[in-house]
Amino acid sequence: MKSWLRRYGAWLCAAVYAVGVAAVAIRHEPWADEAQAWLIARDSNPVEMAVDVLRYEGHPILWYLVLTPFAKTLPYGAMTVVAVLFGIAGALLWTLRSPVPLAVRLAVPFTYFLFYQYAVVARSYVLLPLLMFWLAHEYPRRHERPRRFVLICILLTFTSVFPAVGAGCVMLAFFVEALLRRAELSTQEKRSYWLCFGAYVAAGFFLIYQLWQPENSTFYRWNLNWKGAFNMAKYALNASMTERWLLTLPIVAVSLVWFYFRRTLFIYIAPTLCILTLFGIKYFNGWHEGVLVLWWLFAVWVSFDKSIEPRKWEPNWMRWATAAACLTFCAVQIFWTVQVSRGDWSGEYSPGKRLSAAVKERGLENGNVIGLNFWSTTFQPYFQNNLFSNHNGGNPPAYWRWEKPPNKHGWGDSVARDKDIEKLLEGKPDAIVVSRPGREFDGYERLDFEGNMYWKNRIKEDNRAALYIRKDWEP
Repeated sequence: MKSWLRRYGAWLCAAVYAVGVAAVAIRHEPWADEAQAWLIARDSNPVEMAVDVLRYEGHPILWYLVLTPFAKTLPYGAMTVVAVLFGIAGALLWTLRSPVPLAVRLAVPFTYFLFYQYAVVARSYVLLPLLMFWLAHEYPRRHERPRRFVLICILLTFTSVFPAVGAGCVMLAFFVEALLRRAELSTQEKRSYWLCFGAYVAAGFFLIYQLWQPENSTFYRWNLNWKGAFNMAKYALNASMTERWLLTLPIVAVSLVWFYFRRTLFIYIAPTLCILTLFGIKYFNGWHEGVLVLWWLFAVWVSFDKSIEPRKWEPNWMRWATAAACLTFCAVQIFWTVQVSRGDWSGEYSPGKRLSAAVKERGLENGNVIGLNFWSTTFQPYFQNNLFSNHNGGNPPAYWRWEKPPNKHGWGDSVARDKDIEKLLEGKPDAIVVSRPGREFDGYERLDFEGNMYWKNRIKEDNRAALYIRKDWEP
């Protein structure tokens, strides 16, 4: 039985994963953050993204470039297909190539972030499992194939700011290793290393340029409250693993000892500490927890690689203790996967599709419709043109711009303020779309649409929306 599992278990695991993720994704309705990326890819070009648009987003460009050909030629549902395919590719690479014990290899793809948050929810993070596992596969051979190794680090850099920080730590160690062995290198090898480092540094400067926050951006600023940062770091580490310190502490402790014996402690500690620091002084939200999980899995993969020479005094039981720690982590996370999948399957994650259908059924698509707050972005991808007259005058682009008023597009955070809402109402719009509604509008019929952000074993945020239609409206 064990030999059968070793031979066919990886493929069976990948097949079950693919069917499961696809089944949940079919029922999943994208929310505002997913819609925003699609709209940026649809309504702007790569140059505009690099020099202007993404400076207000806080995200590197890679995911938007991946989406661009699909967003410009295919319907909105294509984004979910792309996300699922990346999730399947990452799971397949893990199950087929990771050197970890068989039980861990078959369990990890079904953990919460790999199965759901970074596969079903179509955001830039869906790129991370594939890239992180590819990096882990290449890491033991990084000096044999430096160009490939650096290419993966560059791709990680342009996926999200947090893995970019982790990739920088790994690249620093790689650079130091190359310097220490420079006497052994031929002239051609030295030239290859310098080209690799030059490419990575250039990519880093481009990332800084692309994400340098404009003065009129409303995105989060630096917060150098170190006590608060420390508390945030503790919370994020625990939340990413099990949400129970009684379980998280032993898992992390065993991992640290194992990484020490396997000479991989730096590639876990350095990226994790830097990412946790960035969480504390810049920005953190729940979906960022998965970045910590992936760096841990990266270190786990590398530590079990046969090419790693352990320290001479490594205890024989450490391998099994580490496997037990990994399986404890998997047990908690798979429970979350089951719970969140049930919620998304049977409930409504986002009201985007249903509210948009109601707009079309009522003949409001060509009427004077206004949208209030960022979450109204959820509905824009279901329309070929900009639905909201108060967003850029109803003209492209349709994405939300995190910019302080006044701004060149004529919308932004200002439309969420009461005084601006009253000004918009003076024009007697035909309909008003409000996500997470909290007030009524006289003279308007209200239609409510359910939406809940399912998160692990609970609901994280309210995704409800309301469509207010003027009572005397006629198509």
